[in-house]
Amino acid sequence: MFEQMRTTLEESIDRVLAKEASTDSVSKHVQELRQGGDGKDNFAKYFVFQIELEGGDKPYSRTYLRGFEKRYAYHKQIATDFLKELPQNIREYFDLPRAWPTDSSRKCEKDIIRERDGLTLNITALGGGRYNFSDNTINTWGLSTDFELPPPNEFLPELLGELVRTKEPYQGFKGFNIGPTA
Repeated sequence: MFEQMRTTLEESIDRVLAKEASTDSVSKHVQELRQGGDGKDNFAKYFVFQIELEGGDKPYSRTYLRGFEKRYAYHKQIATDFLKELPQNIREYFDLPRAWPTDSSRKCEKDIIRERDGLTLNITALGGGRYNFSDNTINTWGLSTDFELPPPNEFLPELLGELVRTKEPYQGFKGFNIGPTA
């Protein structure tokens, strides 16, 4: 069962953009931000998640970057959409919530942990912030108020590098600047 779940996760979820994001819609999002937005502030929000699956010989762990496929107003919405990206058989098997859970003060929980039949699934909110484009560079800064977490800067170089290398709308960006968390 572990190997089947691991393979499903590896094959079904893109690391840097939602699978269902069309190249055209992402290109439009990139173009709007490069031109100063659509009447909103010239930034968008991003978030990084980690999925860990334990119960086999070799645990599965992978980080995911979201928010670069469309503009989000809240990090909680990015998190809820990320849950919806998980394959239906995994969502049902682990009885995952439809929306990202919050605590009594309405702040988002950091982890969703589910156990069943000797398998443990842990979906962790690692942190996020805002980004914009200038001088053909992706610039990040800020922190997530929904989760009260700073950006996970140790994961951003790899994930942003993969975004720029592998996703057509982001190819041509010279790189990225990881800014302050304030």
